[in-house]
Amino acid sequence: MAIIRRPVEEHVLLKAFGDSGQAIDRVLVAISAVILAPIFEELLFRGHVQTAIRQLTGRPWVAVVITAMGFAAVAYGLVDDAAVVSAGAVSGYAYERTGSLWTPIIMHGMFNAVSVMMTYWAMPGEVRGIRVFASRLRHRRRGRFTSSDLTPVLSR
Repeated sequence: MAIIRRPVEEHVLLKAFGDSGQAIDRVLVAISAVILAPIFEELLFRGHVQTAIRQLTGRPWVAVVITAMGFAAVAYGLVDDAAVVSAGAVSGYAYERTGSLWTPIIMHGMFNAVSVMMTYWAMPGEVRGIRVFASRLRHRRRGRFTSSDLTPVLSR
């Protein structure tokens, strides 16, 4: 039996983070991904959906599994991605175990922070502004700072 894997799609916020050329845009996307999204998504999925399913079924593990699959389907459009469903299940289990929404919110925020950092460090230095900034400092120290230093230096 052949296993068909479709290409992994980049999350919308990570794509916006990578495509943006402005530092303020990247900061706002990072804040949205690391702080706002985890709070709202965990309040919705763990605080409301999982709690309601647990109350209806009386079985916490059923609520965790159903909510994890719903989370994967809504947040990423994937139910067949084991990693996303697993992350949702771990968050659900943490919520059931601790009884606090802060635990899955912090876990979710940390997961997103790692994703944002990996996206940032995967960008070429010119996009991140590292080589541009280093070039400006070198020229400024030597007293040769010109307007041409404001463009990325691609061939050094």
